This record gives sequence, structure tokens and C-alpha cells, in this order.
Amino acid sequence: MTDLAYTRGDELLSMLRSPVTPEPMVGHWHNTDVTSRGISEVTCSVRDGDLYVAVRGAGPDGPIEWGEVPAEVYADISVTGGARSTVDPADTHYADISATGGGPAFLAVYDHGFMRVYLQGRLNLGILPLAIFTEFVDGSGRSNYYTREILVR
Repeated sequence: MTDLAYTRGDELLSMLRSPVTPEPMVGHWHNTDVTSRGISEVTCSVRDGDLYVAVRGAGPDGPIEWGEVPAEVYADISVTGGARSTVDPADTHYADISATGGGPAFLAVYDHGFMRVYLQGRLNLGILPLAIFTEFVDGSGRSNYYTREILVR
């Protein structure tokens, strides 16, 4: 049987014992691909310590406002070597040192009635990569799909 005593990240990484701050993501972001037919702009704001995300999509006749939704904020432990951490702090591996300038990540969910969009973003080296998972819930038989966009300030 495997010993699972140290499988929780908060037991290994002291950074997970305090809340992650969404402030580095605050601002207006626009798509690096001006011809994108997906998300053209994202605005992140903080109210009462919570992150809110507003999306503007690209439409054939102009921008499509998705509205603003609350987003869940996450610490990104992949850039800290968190997945490789050991119980002994002296046993540090070069891969455990962050070289990517990773920042906080978020998950926002948009429910458009006929489809749900799960929007994941993570601040990385001053850009905001987005992973977009679209799920159709209208019984149309259309395939769910994934896409990604890169946004800058």
C-alpha cells in the first residue's frame, strides 16, 4: 500500500498556507490575434478581494459582450516544482526553482443558456494565456470543443 501522508500540496508548500492574490491579473487584456473569431478582450477586476472577469467576444457584426462573472483564483504550483516537492527541504532539485515567472490562475464559468464556457487563465511572463472549453447543453448534437487564446495588456 502506498503512503499518502504527503500527497496534499498544502502540507508540502508553505506558499499554499496563505491566500493567493488576484491583483496581478487586474486590467484590460486584448487578443494578440486581431483576426480571432473567439475572445477578443478580457477585463479583470477585484472587488472585496474577489476576482471578476468580463469577456468581449468577436462577432461578425462587432463585439459580443459576455458580461461579467466571478472567478475562482488558484495558486499555480507547477512553476514552483510543487509536483516534485519532497518532505526534506534540503532535497531541492533545479527543476523546483521557478524560471517562468508564473502568476495566479483563474477559472470563470459562463452560462449562455445553449452552451457553457469554462474559461481558464494564468498569468505567465506578462501575458494571459486562456484555455477555453465550450460545452453545448442544448441537445443540438454539436461537439464540445477546446481552444486557446493569448492576451496581452
